[in-house]
Amino acid sequence: MPAFPSLAHFLECDALLQHVRHERVVSAETPTDANAYLTELRARHPRLRPIDSASGFSVGWWTDDERLVCLNGFEARLASDGRGTSPVPTVVTIWHTGKPLQ
Repeated sequence: MPAFPSLAHFLECDALLQHVRHERVVSAETPTDANAYLTELRARHPRLRPIDSASGFSVGWWTDDERLVCLNGFEARLASDGRGTSPVPTVVTIWHTGKPLQ
């Protein structure tokens, strides 16, 4: 099962994961509906935009230059085994960088 459209996407995702290890976690949620959660989050923070270069088929990154948001549904996708539903939830983690990202 492919996780990213290219090796470059995977490497960008990995680089962001390394970056956020040094940032403050604001929240880590397992919403019932990750897409609805993201829609609500974007309504509260309208400057959030996708980071397409680091996103894949089940992992998505968003930023507004002061926070990073990761929707990680990779484990959920693996656990669904093609059935469409999964006992493993998608995790939405938000880090606040407190400064514009480079």
